[in-house]
Amino acid sequence: VSDRISLWRNPLEIPLGLRVDEKVVWYLVESVKSTVDSEPVDASMNLAEGIINAARDGIEVDIEKTVKNIPRTLSSLDDILVALAVNRTRPRVTNDAFQDIDLENPLAEYTTKFNIWKRNRSTNIELVSVHFEGVVIKPGEIFSFNEVTGPRTYAEGYLPAPEYRQGRIVMAPAGGACQVSTTIYNAALLAGLEIVERRPHGRPCGYVPYGRDATVAYGAVDLRFKNTLEHPIILHQRVDRHSAGTITFVIYGHPDDRVHVEIGNAYSWVARQESSTRYVIDRSLAPGTQVVEDEGTNGIIQRCWRTWFDDEGNELYTEQISHDNVRPVGKLIRHNPDGAAETSPSTPSTPSAPSQPERVTPEEEPPSGVF
Repeated sequence: VSDRISLWRNPLEIPLGLRVDEKVVWYLVESVKSTVDSEPVDASMNLAEGIINAARDGIEVDIEKTVKNIPRTLSSLDDILVALAVNRTRPRVTNDAFQDIDLENPLAEYTTKFNIWKRNRSTNIELVSVHFEGVVIKPGEIFSFNEVTGPRTYAEGYLPAPEYRQGRIVMAPAGGACQVSTTIYNAALLAGLEIVERRPHGRPCGYVPYGRDATVAYGAVDLRFKNTLEHPIILHQRVDRHSAGTITFVIYGHPDDRVHVEIGNAYSWVARQESSTRYVIDRSLAPGTQVVEDEGTNGIIQRCWRTWFDDEGNELYTEQISHDNVRPVGKLIRHNPDGAAETSPSTPSTPSAPSQPERVTPEEEPPSGVF
C-alpha cells in the first residue's frame, strides 16, 4: 500500500517502445502506390487556337523512404497523417517551350499533292500525318520519323497500298507514308535544319523535284533531322484528301530563328537496258503467254543543294544536301513458256509474245508509279 501511495504522490514515467512491422507497412504503401504514381505530361499547344495545355510533373512513390519515415511519424500517439515520399519527374516539354512562338509567320511550310481517288493511299497519308501534329523538337534534339509513328502495320489500322521495295512495286500496309516523310523533309530543309539521315526512293519520285524525296521503312530506313536553332520548333500538319488532295507541313518557331534559304536540284537520266528484263515462270498463266508485271523505269542521278542568304538577300554560301544515284529497274515479266523448266533461267531467250500482252497495274497505283 505504501508503494501505491508513493507512486500516487510521485508519478513515474515509463517510456514505451514502439515497434513497426516494416513488412506490413511496405505492403500498405505498395498497395496505394499504383493509385498515386503518374507519368509526366508534356506541355502542348492547340495550334488552331493558340492555347497552351500546361505541363505536369510525373510522380512516383518512393516506398523505401516512406517506410523509413513512418516510425518517426508514429512517435506521437495523436491522430496522424502519413505523408508519402515521392520522386518527381520533369516532362520533356515544359510550358516555356511555347514562349514567343510565332503562329502567324511560320519558319517553313511545304505542300505536296496526291491522288484522292486512291482511297487506301489517301487514308494512310492522313493516318500517318496525324502522329506529327503538335510535335515539339527542342534545341539540339534529333527528330525521328519512325520513332514518332511507331510500327506502321495493319494492326495499327493502316491499309494496303503500293510502295517501293527494292525498286519494285508491292502492296504493303501504310503505302503512302513516304509522301508524308518527303513533305516533312522539305519543310525541314526550308527551316534550315540539319539533316541527319535521309534516303532516296528506289525509283524516281514524281511528287517533288527530283532529289528532294525521303523514303522511310520502319525498322530499316528513317528520316532524321536535328533542331540546330536556338528555340524549340513545333510541327503542324494539314491533309485534304477529299477535294484538293494535298498534304502540308508547317514548322512554327521563334521569329529570331527565321532563315533565308533556297533549295536547288539537278538531275540526269540513266537509261534502262532491255537486257535487264527479268522473267519469272508463272504456271497459273496459259501455256505460251506472258504478263508484264512491272514496266521498270530509267535510273536517275540527282543532286540537291541549299543556298543561304542574309536578311538583305545577299548570298552567303551553298551546301550540298544530297547526291543520289538511283539505278534503273528492269522490266519484270511473268510467263509460262511451253516445255520450260520449273525455275526461271537467269538469262532466258525472249519468249514468244501473246497476241495481246496484258499489262497488270497494282491496285491503287498513283500516277507515274510514284509513292
